[in-house]
Amino acid sequence: MVGPIGVGKSFLAPVLGYAAVRAGHTVRSAPADRCFREMALARADHAVDKTFRSFLAPDLLILDATTSACTGSTTSSRSTSTN
Repeated sequence: MVGPIGVGKSFLAPVLGYAAVRAGHTVRSAPADRCFREMALARADHAVDKTFRSFLAPDLLILDATTSACTGSTTSSRSTSTN
């Protein structure tokens, strides 16, 4: 999702993630800076491929430029609810 400042991208991203989990998809959500740090650490540990695949593994990856949209945790979930 791309758009100008203030249109609600950071608000909408976790809502879409929640809907995806409810529909049975896996979701990973994290601030973009955390992903960049993880990739930098992976490069130092020679684990870039493994780390990169971890970002590609979920059905939906949400990277937000702001940390307020994400709870500060990287999550991967699969919904089992039928509601």
